[in-house]
Amino acid sequence: MGINQYPPLPSLIREGVKPVDTSNNIRRAAFTLAEVLITLGIIGVVAAMTMPVLINNYQKHALKNQFKVAYSLLNQALLSAIEKNGGAFNCWYWKTIPYPGAVCKKWDGSACAEYSMPDGSPLPADYNGKFDECANMYNALHSELKVVSECKNNSTNHCVPEYKGKDVVNADPDKTMTEILGACPNLATSNLNRFSYKILSNGIITGYERSGWVFIVDVNGSRGPNKWGYDVFLFAPQLHGSNSSGMIIFGGMKGNGCNLKEPGGYYTHEMLENY
Repeated sequence: MGINQYPPLPSLIREGVKPVDTSNNIRRAAFTLAEVLITLGIIGVVAAMTMPVLINNYQKHALKNQFKVAYSLLNQALLSAIEKNGGAFNCWYWKTIPYPGAVCKKWDGSACAEYSMPDGSPLPADYNGKFDECANMYNALHSELKVVSECKNNSTNHCVPEYKGKDVVNADPDKTMTEILGACPNLATSNLNRFSYKILSNGIITGYERSGWVFIVDVNGSRGPNKWGYDVFLFAPQLHGSNSSGMIIFGGMKGNGCNLKEPGGYYTHEMLENY
């Protein structure tokens, strides 16, 4: 049989089979403009509902990482300053107070004006800790950090954000200012604006009250939200041990009334415990 001698293929028309008309199927598979618009509308609604949550979670994650960076940086600088000093500075709270709980000996209106030991004796000088070398410690600490500028009086220079004090965060029309501030008058808004603030090369802002018991850290500087428990935290130098030979590191003031967080935020010790 020659090359051109193969039998012809059967004709579909001749065999009684009609060609398939796919034009209707193609039309059925397409989307109408109305269907596309409805789908886009649904996607838009879902995005509008989920994007704020995703953005909020991302911001919390970013601030958590910035908190970790700031915490590590400050403690490394503190340990270096202590080593160069030849020993710890007398500037620390007890991590665990080695004395029995104090009792109020004298009330002044709604606040305690004088405390004593349970047996009536005066509180030991180091009941809460030692603070007579805090100015020296913070000067040594900042010599270990890359400070690019200083803000000595924010109430006039406005060189750092104006942080809310306890009188604003815990405002209560049914309480006097003495009741709101309690034993923490230095946490009033007016006092916070008089702190000495240092701005580091990485943008972190640190501020301290010169007697040393309050140390503020804004982990992302001026970028915001500049809220307590979000990017602004109170740190305290704490002695870990039963005597003055223990290690001093920064921590949070757990169980201390001199603390701040705004709704939805976290205390420093909560950040350290949970993150």
